[in-house]
Amino acid sequence: MTKLVSLPSGDSGEHLAWFATAALFDDVAAFVLGHVADEQARRAVIAGAASGHLFVGDLPEPDQTAVLLALRDAFPGHVDTEIYPPEVTAGMDDPDLFIARAKSLARMAGRSVALRSAPAWPTAHANQTASPPSGAAVTSVTSSLVPSMSPVLTRGPTPGAPGRLMPPPR
Repeated sequence: MTKLVSLPSGDSGEHLAWFATAALFDDVAAFVLGHVADEQARRAVIAGAASGHLFVGDLPEPDQTAVLLALRDAFPGHVDTEIYPPEVTAGMDDPDLFIARAKSLARMAGRSVALRSAPAWPTAHANQTASPPSGAAVTSVTSSLVPSMSPVLTRGPTPGAPGRLMPPPR
């Protein structure tokens, strides 16, 4: 099943939607949760992850910025050490495909950070009649991975393992 991570894009009109298989999404959700301090926001992340979506733009500040910067700056290293470490990729066919797919979220987070700090297109270009910049188009990254080929899925469930999103305590 494909799951969604949606990132804010300011007022650009650009849609930053990243899709992943359930196993990769769970790793991303756990990473995001590790960068959210507000308790109510943490509960929302857990509930959203259980439903298969994370809307980073719905997080309050400063959590929203913390998550975006962590995805942009720290997530690529997390991919290399926690999600796809050498011992996992050694037995994989074409591990670069899986690693690049995971790291594409970091590039999208960088785009989100840039769009949030840029002036909105309609405001910045109010006196121009030209079309919006090409960056105003929909940006969507989709996954065409076959679940049976996913190395994350072949690791099997390991409750409580690092990087796994666990339900809130009762």
